[in-house]
Amino acid sequence: MNEFDVCVQLYRIHEDEFEGYIDDLVEAGIIAKYIAKDTGIEYYRQTLKSSEFSKLPVNKIKAFLLEAKKIISVNLSK
Repeated sequence: MNEFDVCVQLYRIHEDEFEGYIDDLVEAGIIAKYIAKDTGIEYYRQTLKSSEFSKLPVNKIKAFLLEAKKIISVNLSK
């Protein structure tokens, strides 16, 4: 599995919103939280469940994320 650094600044959203997405991914079992023993810094790792997404073509993932964003936006505006 590839590793990437992800932070709130990449997405230009409020930190609380970003943390909400992270919490949802942890709850869904797509990522798992761990704390590095040497630094005490909290990190997240991919899970086996997340490897399902890595098999999909990028255009399918983008289409899914765009659709999810539309659904979230509609639900937030209610």
